[in-house]
Amino acid sequence: MRPELWEQVLAAVAGSTAAATQEAYRRDWARFAAWAGEQGYVALPALPAVVAGYLTAAAAEVDESGRPRYKTATLIRWVASINQIHRAAGHPGPGAASWSAAPWAASNANTAPARPGGTRCY
Repeated sequence: MRPELWEQVLAAVAGSTAAATQEAYRRDWARFAAWAGEQGYVALPALPAVVAGYLTAAAAEVDESGRPRYKTATLIRWVASINQIHRAAGHPGPGAASWSAAPWAASNANTAPARPGGTRCY
């Protein structure tokens, strides 16, 4: 992203969010943009399928004990960050597509916290 556009996006985000949230958006966006670039995809505007691929890859990562590296809440925050940056830049949020969450939600089905009654939280 061009530096001047990035500054405009950050200014738009700054006007509507707390400082800690802005920093989380920056970190989350940097991670997504790096992944997208490494995979040969455009980060802004990103296609919903690119976001789905990003989340699917992250959800498949495991730590040394074989447990998922990232919690469902982290993946959800990443989608919110990606969507926020897109909206601030004048694009629709690619993570808003209902099908874009399906692959990683399914992969986290056994690790998502259970609600009373046994249903999983996503």
